[in-house]
Amino acid sequence: MREIVPAARQRASDELASIQAVIDKQQGGFSAQPWDWAFYAEQVRREKFDLDEAQLKPYFELNTVLNEGVFWTANQLFVLSLSNVLIFLSTILTFVCGKFLIIMAWTGVILR
Repeated sequence: MREIVPAARQRASDELASIQAVIDKQQGGFSAQPWDWAFYAEQVRREKFDLDEAQLKPYFELNTVLNEGVFWTANQLFVLSLSNVLIFLSTILTFVCGKFLIIMAWTGVILR
């Protein structure tokens, strides 16, 4: 824990400097306050990365994430073969049943 605090403090300080630079660039004329953090951090993110969500969306579609992410990782880490996978989709629950693994994802939380 003692190693994390200085690193986190430095990261927060760097992020605050980026936020203040955006405020100054927009001629805000004020110092960044805690309630400004989320709004200006989003602007910093857009400036730094300039990502188009429409271009990223195909890579994070549920079946792609499960088949090319979760199942591939399970196979690489635990040598699990997930053939004959049944996927039941609901707005609340997603059940994925494989031969050796059952995953229940409920509102973004994956349990094994």
